[in-house]
Amino acid sequence: MFMACTATPVGGDLPATPANFKVSSSTATSISLSWDAVIGATGYILERATGSSAKVQIATPSSTSITYTDTGLTAGTSYGYALKAVSTKGNSEAAITAGLTSAGGGDTDADGVSDADEAAGWDVVIVRGGTQISTRKVNSDPSKADTDGDGLTDAQERTRFTDPNSDDTDADGLKDAAEVNTWVSNPVDVDTDNDSNGNSALFDGNELTQYGTSPTLSDTDGDALSDHQEAILLGNTFNPLIANTPRFELAFASAPTISLNIVKTSDQSTITTKTSSLSLSASTSKSSTDTSTERYNAEISTTVGVEASAGLDGGVTVSGSVTATAGYGTENTKSFTSDSSRSTEQTAEDARTLGSTAGQQIGGANMTVGFTVRNTSGVVFTLTNTIISVLRRSTSDASKFILIGNMNTLNSLTLGAGETSGALAATYRTYLTSLDL
Repeated sequence: MFMACTATPVGGDLPATPANFKVSSSTATSISLSWDAVIGATGYILERATGSSAKVQIATPSSTSITYTDTGLTAGTSYGYALKAVSTKGNSEAAITAGLTSAGGGDTDADGVSDADEAAGWDVVIVRGGTQISTRKVNSDPSKADTDGDGLTDAQERTRFTDPNSDDTDADGLKDAAEVNTWVSNPVDVDTDNDSNGNSALFDGNELTQYGTSPTLSDTDGDALSDHQEAILLGNTFNPLIANTPRFELAFASAPTISLNIVKTSDQSTITTKTSSLSLSASTSKSSTDTSTERYNAEISTTVGVEASAGLDGGVTVSGSVTATAGYGTENTKSFTSDSSRSTEQTAEDARTLGSTAGQQIGGANMTVGFTVRNTSGVVFTLTNTIISVLRRSTSDASKFILIGNMNTLNSLTLGAGETSGALAATYRTYLTSLDL
């Protein structure tokens, strides 16, 4: 399987260095090269070094070219190549291939590499996260198709510039054959995904044996924390195989205050306002969100249910329900005190009486509530477009709530790990000429 990518200029200045510049195949008299396209390049400059001589320009491939075949070569001669991207801003840094000898002569072991080429050998360049750390010259045995018996033929090793005398070219603890055939990691890069920051515990082989993490993904569990952060820096509390998703808890900063406006029927001018505040009880309980709210979507929705119905002696409850993108919430649930519930019920009854007086009616209502949000996870997250909804218990079915309307929206709130927001206020207003109390 081949994976292609496109290099992108950095900072909008010189073009990027061509990525994945390599020898794709060779014959006795030719070497074929390939590379990834560079965005913004108007063309390329290809240079060649023969043996130990200096590089000279041999071609100027067009901006749409991603391959080139150098022909007319001498069998058994070593060639090296350099490729630069060209733009109106100038030339990129050169991408370099390791030294390669063109094929030629007999092939005793029929492995696809000539005896002369196996004897001449090639350069192995070991890197760590893309940075070169060592180079060595190697050759293979022309009488053995797989010199080191690692499952990769000498021809495969030569194409990848691995060591045909070692089953683990980069000594990262992961065999060359496993890197090529199983994990699709780089057998000459000790840290294919560049997540080790120099710590050998996260070299390709150790990632698999010590942590079970991927040698090709710097963030195996996809939670925006690298394997290095979770396994090395935060190893006592974080697991690189379990996504540390946003988690949060809702709590009340203040109990709801409800105001009912009594207005004149003739012109809707306010006669009086009846106001009552519910008081929170001392006890609290917590529960996780129900299955219907554990959805993976783009918004977090907070629902506050308010009851003010006679005959529920102290049974008024406010709770928060949450939904989050790949995260989970907790409800910090409180009940209202019996006295405040009775007071609110009386306020509603007084409003009904005044609203039924000739020339008067209940003209609208306001409700305000204060709440806080606490980040109970170890990651920073931002809540956006938070919706506060107002519900009342159905008079026909006490097990159900009916949506009255939505409060003002919290546009954005960013919380660090363990951080709690300040008191956040939400207000709901209705201007209906009659209210079902």
